[in-house]
Formats: sequence, C-alpha cells, structure tokens
Amino acid sequence: MMIRCGPRLYCTHPAMKYEELQQIITPVRMAKYLSAAANNTKRAQRLYRKNIALAHEFYSLLSLVEVALRNKIDKHYAMHFSDSEWIKNQITGFFSQPELRHSRNQIFASLDALGTRYDHNKLVSSLSFGFWTHLFNKHAFRLGGQSLLQIFPRRTHGVGQKDVFKHLEAIREWRNRVAHFEPLCFEDGLKSTRKARLIYSHLIDITSWMGISPSQYFYGLDHVIPICNEIDSL
Repeated sequence: MMIRCGPRLYCTHPAMKYEELQQIITPVRMAKYLSAAANNTKRAQRLYRKNIALAHEFYSLLSLVEVALRNKIDKHYAMHFSDSEWIKNQITGFFSQPELRHSRNQIFASLDALGTRYDHNKLVSSLSFGFWTHLFNKHAFRLGGQSLLQIFPRRTHGVGQKDVFKHLEAIREWRNRVAHFEPLCFEDGLKSTRKARLIYSHLIDITSWMGISPSQYFYGLDHVIPICNEIDSL
C-alpha cells in the first residue's frame, strides 16, 4: 500500500524510526532538535524534517533572486562601461583597484576554470553570489560611479547603498547556511523562525525593488511562511 509521506512525495514505507535517524545523523546533531521538542522523539524528527523542507524552499527562492540580481547588475554595467564583456575587460580597469582584489581573483579563477569554453554568460553564471553582493559595499559602489542602485527602480523611498548591502549580506550568509545544511529554525539555541522570516522579507524586498513581482516570480515555489508556521506549532 502506498503511504503519503509529504505534499509531493509518496513512498512504500513509513518514516524511519528516530533511533535509526539519530544514528545516521549523529546524536550530537540531533541534540538541539530533541531539546527543542522537550525530548519527544517524534516531534524532534518532525522538526528535523521541517528544517530540511525549509532549506529546500529557501534554496529555490535564493536561486531565483541570485539569477535576477546578477543579470540586472550585468546589464547595468555592460551599459555603464559600453562593453558587453565588461567583467573580463575590467580586470585592468574597475577590478584593478586594491579594494576589489578579492573580486578580481574570483574572475581569474573563473576564467581559468572556463578555459576555452569561455563566453561572457558562462562567466556571469560562474561567479558567486558573494561576488555580486560585494559590488554593493561602499568601496565597490563608489568605484562603480555610485550608479548601481539604478537596478532597483522600485526601491522604497530612503533606501540607499547601505540598506541594499545589509540586505544582500544577510541573504548571502543565510545562503551559506542553507548550502551547508545548517539548522535554520534555531536562534541562540532555541527554536525560532524569526531569522528565517527576516531573510524571507529581505528576499521579497530585493525582488520588489528590482521591479519584479515576487508573487509571480516565486509562483509555485514559495512555501516558506507555511513551513515556518508549522515549525512554530511543533
């Protein structure tokens, strides 16, 4: 008999017993989930799986925002420098500044990895989210002619470079936590979805400021708040 074990997934067996899961995941990793569940193993297992589901949902939204952001920046600076291959060609210009040494090194590494397969679009997609975020720090923003906020035509009145950079830095740090399978539903050792909700609001802000409708862009992929509500109720 088929047993439903998730909103999209069907399997032929019930969920693994907590004791088995703990041995695979390790008791140390499961300890905070067990503590948050007041030593109720069933609740601890549900909380662990909800944390994975939350990471899955965030990964989708983070990917969408990253793609939109880097494409907006690429288009802006291609026009700013009147050069469709501005990243490679600005190694001796914009990226030659000492403040952008780390960004320049990333470009060199990507170019080396691409080799003869190089084209500008592949270079754009190979650069990290941190690379694009770094372009909004005060030094890079100034060196870029303080024009990069133009990619946010719908930003809230009063929002400036510092605000955008803080949003993007928080998103970048959260993205790293998602990528490394770190617990997302804890804060100061206690179960909490506050940070997850904050990062979600940042993703909505950044998307909206770019002039993109979050509800349309995230359609069918955005279940962050419902999962946060489920975590809070455990």
